[in-house]
Amino acid sequence: MEVAQTSTTTQPKNKIIAIASFVFGLFFWIPLLNWIFGPIALVLGIYALIQIRKNPEFYSGNYFAIIGSFLGGLIILLNILGLFSQ
Repeated sequence: MEVAQTSTTTQPKNKIIAIASFVFGLFFWIPLLNWIFGPIALVLGIYALIQIRKNPEFYSGNYFAIIGSFLGGLIILLNILGLFSQ
């Protein structure tokens, strides 16, 4: 009699999108590229949060996504305020 073997290995959760949002958010100090990196960080962070909420068994990195979204939004806000302050 043969016993069916089940695989108990679990795949690691994907947090690449959340980490990418965080990294783009950290590049706020590059003067001209922050106009590009800020929106990218915000969009990737929001996308990562949506994916984490829909499929928590496959995605993780909630804190990276939150911080990346926050930094991206802050970059955009500060750039807009900087334009109107002159």
